[in-house]
Amino acid sequence: MSDAVDAGGLQLQPVARDHLALIVPPGHRLAQRAAAVPFAEVLDEPYVGLAPGNALQDHIEEHARAAGRSLKLRIRMKTFEGVFDMVSHGVE
Repeated sequence: MSDAVDAGGLQLQPVARDHLALIVPPGHRLAQRAAAVPFAEVLDEPYVGLAPGNALQDHIEEHARAAGRSLKLRIRMKTFEGVFDMVSHGVE
């Protein structure tokens, strides 16, 4: 369950960490970066996002809001494959 969802009165117990990955088109300034990229560092970048209401997209947007920012969404896709296709073709 994402922490973007209101759990109401449920007691939540984390069981695992799920790390996010940044995907960028070949040739992007971050493409060869070996170290982790802080989220705050990519908030000014254009995004290919997931459809509104997607739990992961809501989670990412909530973290942007918590940082006092909003994502610069270029396009929204319904599936991860759609996001990967758009980014691999240079849409950013």
